[in-house]
Amino acid sequence: IILGVLAVAILDTISGIALIAIFAKNMSQESLKALSHENGPLIFSMFFGTISTVIGGFIAAKYGKLAPYKNSAIIGVIGIILGVLLSSNSPLWFNVLGFITTIPSALLGAYFIARKNV
Repeated sequence: IILGVLAVAILDTISGIALIAIFAKNMSQESLKALSHENGPLIFSMFFGTISTVIGGFIAAKYGKLAPYKNSAIIGVIGIILGVLLSSNSPLWFNVLGFITTIPSALLGAYFIARKNV
């Protein structure tokens, strides 16, 4: 589970840096704050956040062979908890969609492991 959370954190950091590099007009506080209200950066963030959660679930399932789906679900729950703690400025639709998709995304990673082992 720790490796899965670490992978998600690293991938989210990389995608956050890419998001700023692609969408921010400059590094001012106003420009960076505007990113949390524009659809393009939010969709980019949602897409890559979902991918990182799938990868985190995959890793948790791969190394937690006794309970792969449980480990992946824990990745999803941790993601939701962190999302609640860090979702101060985002629009409601973005937060709701993120919370709804987090656990299924993590479980999708476990599903890929299960299919691979069949």
